[in-house]
Amino acid sequence: LIVISASAFAEGYKFYIDDPMNRNTITFKSEAPLEDIVGTSNQITGYINFDPDNPQKGGTADLSVPIASLNTGIPLRNEHLQSPNWLNAEKHQDITLRINKVKNAKLIKEMENSQTFELIVTGKFSLNGESRQIEFPARVTFLKENEMTKMKLPGNLLAIRTNFKVALADYNITGPENMPLIGAKVSKEIDININLIGSTTPPSMANEKM
Repeated sequence: LIVISASAFAEGYKFYIDDPMNRNTITFKSEAPLEDIVGTSNQITGYINFDPDNPQKGGTADLSVPIASLNTGIPLRNEHLQSPNWLNAEKHQDITLRINKVKNAKLIKEMENSQTFELIVTGKFSLNGESRQIEFPARVTFLKENEMTKMKLPGNLLAIRTNFKVALADYNITGPENMPLIGAKVSKEIDININLIGSTTPPSMANEKM
């Protein structure tokens, strides 16, 4: 029996993505002939609506990552990444992902306090002032609050793991003019990996309980 809390919505739960310990991560990777680049950010915020009793109904999300938080391990390269020739952080400060549909959900594992699903999500990915509809697989685990989960975060939890590719040309990212870096030093497609845990406890309350 799942007890519906104050953080539940009409069709499931609202999970807040705002871990005070900054354990949520997005990783991006470029593999090109002259150079491999790996970068991360742990400043992901937003929310996910999800109903473990009916995962294909009402599954939505709104997630945001500041471009200024992307770290490739080299300060100068981080500056280049934020420049107008690349992600243009001054004009477009955030990367956003808005999920509007869940389909093909399949329960693959169920335990006393958890359910794990594999599913397909569709939504809008926005970068550099451009937005594109995307579709990709994800694995989602719903965990009812128990003594072990409370060591991570208070409230019912939702763990999300997914990865997908983004083509730079789709988002008008061309690099410096007259310098053919994309394809040689930066791959035409970027691999993005997302690993998140959201809680039904609002961030302000979660901070008080930490």
